[in-house]
Amino acid sequence: MSEKFFEVRNLYVNYGAIKALEDISLSATEGEIISLIGANGAGKSTLLKTICGFIKPLKGKINFKGINLLRLSTDLIVKHGITMVPEGRRIFPNLTVKENLDIGGYSLKNKKIFSELYDFVLKLFPRLKERIKQFAGTLSGGEQQMLAIGRALMSNPKLLLLDEPSMGLSPKITNEIFELIKNINNDKKITIILVEQNAKLALKYSNKAFVMETGKIVLSGESEQIENDPQIIKAYLGG
Repeated sequence: MSEKFFEVRNLYVNYGAIKALEDISLSATEGEIISLIGANGAGKSTLLKTICGFIKPLKGKINFKGINLLRLSTDLIVKHGITMVPEGRRIFPNLTVKENLDIGGYSLKNKKIFSELYDFVLKLFPRLKERIKQFAGTLSGGEQQMLAIGRALMSNPKLLLLDEPSMGLSPKITNEIFELIKNINNDKKITIILVEQNAKLALKYSNKAFVMETGKIVLSGESEQIENDPQIIKAYLGG
């Protein structure tokens, strides 16, 4: 596995005069789960949006499998294999579950791959299969999150960005979603970058973690190591 599968180097993003990201560098190898933890406003979601091309940085580099993402539009970034599940899910409530999944796979030209992904998603999320003709807006919060992830998987990503997948969900459903995220990683070897307020859960399910404060990475390392760091326990894990 190449260390250069995905790399962010010396990334700076400003919102006007406000420094949103300052000298951010991180990397992921193929098949890893990376967690980004930190308080609200630390810059975690901004980093994901910049990777996807929604935000253009002031300077820095983002490379994916040898491709400079900063030269690409968001739709081309998706075609190269990077998909984001945004905070708040943002499914299409007035479309059916099936129609939402179809939209997720719109860029796929290979019908065989589309069909295989469709089968994989419905096997992974049997509740979506049960509600395939149901309008997405009538699903529960947990089912909507499953649909948002399923829709993202339909684009056949190699790198999946998840922004607050547990938001608004009960602890039971949250644990179920994280088990499914782990299954996706195991079954498809998809690299995942995870932004999650529940730091304990994020560290439990990730291989590597980066701690962010006010637009900077202040600590990084193996998730287990960070989970046992006294400063992190005090600041983020309620210790």
